[in-house]
This record gives sequence, C-alpha cells and structure tokens, in this order.
Amino acid sequence: MASIRAGTTDYRRLRPLQGSGMMKAVAGAGTMEKKRRLSEEYLNEIRARKIEMLADQQPVIIIAHLVAALLFMYVSWRVVPRFELLMFVLAVFLFAAIRLYYQHRYQQGPRHVYDAPQWGLRFSLMSLASGLLWGISAFFFIDAAHPLHLIYVVMIYLALAGSSLGALSSFLPAYLLFSIPLIGLLAIKLIFFSSHELVLLGILSLIFLAVNLYFGYKLSWSHRQLLLLGYENIELVDILKVQRDLAERANRAKSRFLAAASHDLRQPLHAMGLYLSVLAEKVRGSENRSLVQKVVQSMQALEGLLNALLDISKLDAGIVEVHARPVALGPLMQKVADALGPEAREKGLDLLVHKPEKCVIETDPILFERILRNFVSNAIRHTERGRILMGCRWRRDGRVCIEVRDTGPGIPPAERAQIFEEFYQIDNPERDRRKGLGLGLAIARRMANLLGHDIEVRSEPERGSVFAVCARRSSRPLAQPAEGSSENRAVKKLSKVFKNDCQVIVIDDEIEIRDATKTLLERWGAQVLTGESPEEVLAQVDGERLCLLITDYRLREGKRGTEVVARLRDQLGRGDLPAIVVSGDTSERVLKEVQAAGLVLLHKPINPAQLRMTITRLTR
Repeated sequence: MASIRAGTTDYRRLRPLQGSGMMKAVAGAGTMEKKRRLSEEYLNEIRARKIEMLADQQPVIIIAHLVAALLFMYVSWRVVPRFELLMFVLAVFLFAAIRLYYQHRYQQGPRHVYDAPQWGLRFSLMSLASGLLWGISAFFFIDAAHPLHLIYVVMIYLALAGSSLGALSSFLPAYLLFSIPLIGLLAIKLIFFSSHELVLLGILSLIFLAVNLYFGYKLSWSHRQLLLLGYENIELVDILKVQRDLAERANRAKSRFLAAASHDLRQPLHAMGLYLSVLAEKVRGSENRSLVQKVVQSMQALEGLLNALLDISKLDAGIVEVHARPVALGPLMQKVADALGPEAREKGLDLLVHKPEKCVIETDPILFERILRNFVSNAIRHTERGRILMGCRWRRDGRVCIEVRDTGPGIPPAERAQIFEEFYQIDNPERDRRKGLGLGLAIARRMANLLGHDIEVRSEPERGSVFAVCARRSSRPLAQPAEGSSENRAVKKLSKVFKNDCQVIVIDDEIEIRDATKTLLERWGAQVLTGESPEEVLAQVDGERLCLLITDYRLREGKRGTEVVARLRDQLGRGDLPAIVVSGDTSERVLKEVQAAGLVLLHKPINPAQLRMTITRLTR
C-alpha cells in the first residue's frame, strides 16, 4: 500500500492491496493495530473500486436517461404544453452532458485512493439532481384527464428506476438518491389524485420502490463481498509467492550445501578408493584382506549415498538421456531376479518371477531396470518373512504394468504420497543404513517421469504392498545384440588396460589425488604425467604416445577442466584426444557444461572398475 499512498498514483492501475505494508499486516497478523490498519485499507480500496464501477456505468446511465426523455417527449407531445416539455428534455440533456464531463475527468486524471469519497459525492449529487428533475416533472406533466398518457408516463418512470438498479447499485447512495425522489414524488402525485385506482397505483409504485431498494442493497452488498474476496485472494497469492520464494531459496541453499558437502567428501574418498584398490592387490594374509575388505565396504556405503544424490541431481538437471527401444520384459525381469535373488534368500525370502511370454515394451532398458531394482530392493529391505513376487498385468488401454508384490508391513494411507520424497523412511527413525537411505523410490519416480511411465502403489497395513510401473507395449521388432558388443567387451577383466608405452596426463590441484591416480594407472601399464596445471606437464608430453587426459573439473585460479581439455587439444593438435573430466561437484551447471563439451564426466569417488571400463572404452 505504500505505492498507493503516493499522491499522483492511479490506484486503478495497481494490483489491489499489494505492497510491503499490507503484506506485513497479513503475514504478521499479530496485533490489533495491524488488523485495524488492514481493515481501513480494505475499506478504502473497496470504496475506490465501487466508485470506479459507478464511473464506468455513467455512459449506460446517460443513454438510459436520453432514451427515456425522448420517449417521454413522444408520448407527451400532444398532451402537455410543448414549451415546458422542451425545457424538461433540454434539462435532461444538460444533466447528461454534466455527467459525461465528470466521467471524462474521472477517467483521465490521476487520483489519490482517498479521493474516492469526493468522486462518490459528485456522482451521488448528480443522481439526486436527476431524480429530483424527473420526480418534480411528474407534478407538471401527469394529468388524470389523460389516463393513457398517465399510464405511459408511469411505465417510463418505473422502467427508468428499474434500469438504473444495475448501473447504480455498485454505489448504493447514488441509487438511493436517484430512485427515492424519482418514484417517491411520482407516488405522492398519484396518491394526491382522488381516484381510487390512481391511489392504488401510487401505493404499488411505493412497493416497487421498496423492492428495488432491497435488491439494490443486496447487489451493493454482493459487489462489496466480491471485491473483498478478490482482494483477499490477491493477498493470499502474494503471501503464497513470498512463502514459495522462501521455500525456493531454502531449496537452493540446501542444494548448494549438498553440492559443497558432496564435493568436499568426494575429494578424500576418491583418493582413498584408488589407494584401497592398489592395497587390495598387495595385501597378504586372510586377516589383513578381511580388514581391507571391511574398509572397502564402508567406503562403498558412503559412495552409495553420494551416487544416489548424484542420480537425483542428474535427473533434476534434465541431462539423463533416454534411449527408448523395444525391450523384452521376460529377460529383463529375470536379470533383476538373478541379481537380487541372493540378497532375498539371505533373509529367508522367496523371490518369485512370473515372466510374460513374448511381451515387449517401449522403454530405456537401463533406466527401466533401475526402477525394477529399486522396487525389489525396497521390498526385500522391508519384508521380514514370506515372499516377493514380480509379475505383469495387462491393461485395456494397451499398457503393461510390472508389479512387485511383498508380504511386508504395508504402508499407512497417510504416508503413501510421502514415500517418494528424498530421505523419507517410515520405519527408520534411527537412520539405520541397513534399512536403506530413503532415496531409491525418489529416484524411481524421477526415472519413471523421464520415461513417461506411471508408478502405482497399493498397500494394506500388515498385509503387504504392491509397487507397479506401467509402460506401453511396443509394436516394433526386437533388435538383436551383436556378438562382441561394447557391453560385453567392457566387462571383461583385463590384466593390462593400456597399450605399451601409453602416456596419460593427470591434472588435479590436490597432490593426494594425483599420487593415488598415478599409482593406480601405472599398475595398469601407463606412463603417467601429473601436475596442477597443463604447463607443468607440457614439456614432458610425447604427442605420439599420449593416449588419454584425465583432469579435475575445478582447478586453481578459477580454471575449469573443460577449458584445460580444450586448451591441451589445441596446443597438441589432437582434437580427438580422449579425455575424462573428474569432479566432486554434482550441481546442474557442471553436469550440463561437461555434457555440452562432449566429454566424459566421472564423479568422485570413482570406483576403479568404473574408471577401468571408461578408459577401455575411450582408448580401444
């Protein structure tokens, strides 16, 4: 409202009740002072809007008065003195011109919101003058000796009062000041006649006036309530916007915190993982190997959390590509069952699969498998006894729903919508890692949305749950995988990753990571050159032997890994030099930048097997 109080502000061009003062009054709503100020501002705004509505109706009122005056002159031309009749019609036209003048001034000039009462008074006085003009004329122009003329005149008066109801009811005083003199004086004139019929007509006119006044009051009250409701709705929208902005800022702050924490955690974990990979090959003795294995398992658990957060970041960033193709459901379901069957049997659960025959859906096999794995893993984790069943249902609309049924504790109805939120777990207040992280279903929902599939949940407490993902059946033929495909080649274990005398550049601003990466790559048969920047290694580079560049994304002095790759490729004349960008930053900006540069992005901590597969794919 601060902007509305400015003297030259046109309140009609502002959003009602918008401004810091009003917002604080509503948002705080703490003291009677604020409530009183809020009420006054509402009333001032409502009054101003009602005057605006009245001003907008002035052309309609003018036309109604002019038409009524012309009709009155037509039916009275042979009955009443013509000079007086012409003077009356001229007075009506003069009042119409005055109305038009003030209506034009109102529309053109800027106003203070508190000028509304003055304009309301002007329009009301014009209504009073018009009502008195028409009412007084009844004493001069109505004659009982001409009953047909009298009936015409009464009809014109009643029609004028009725037609003004809609135009003037937005501001009730204006209608009262017009209709009461108009019909009241007409009724008095009729009652003064000695004829019983005319007295009755006068009484009926007063009843008509009373009914019109009642409806005028109701219409005016309705206008007020609609305006009040509109202002309250706008105020609620503004409050919601403030709360939404606060929530968005909190979400961005959370994302920045997670990205920073993820980056800072990934740095030492990355070096630790590389060292552990080398240590696992060198250590001797079952006891020592057992200790190393436990350390590896603990580190893998933390990697699982960070990678789950990374999956969510990628899905939210919209950089996960979908490669949809016809996929046979039977082999895919069996693959998931084979992978998770040992975990189910370890808990004493039966994992059963009802594979459909010759059922093909249109989907991305990798993402769809992730969804099924999340469903089955979730079922295993929350089922203590009984069985888990994976099967299919065909829908009439052409979809196939792959269901995972369990005999677990079920999900309360109030919590079914929340289970797809990040870190939400029903029965894990102690945050036991063995019960999961609370991210699997959130990732599954995002992947299903990306694929255009629907996820359905049915559950009964103490009887189990059913999670289903529904996809369209495919009419295209299955593509036959070629023998010796890249997937088969990638999973083969190689005793030596690099060719003889292969040279690899490693750029990172942390010496621990450089040393760990160098140790691992040298065991894989590479000659490794490390440095904080390209300048430290350029002098030692052999352009012909150089086969790979590995660089951190975030380097010293604000340099980025994508820039380092582009610079080295340009300086060495090797535009096709294979390169890997390593980063502990999971923000959308980094993901999109590396993807736009056409580079491979690996997130810290890197699993040595994953690094090995990536190197094999890039350098083969």
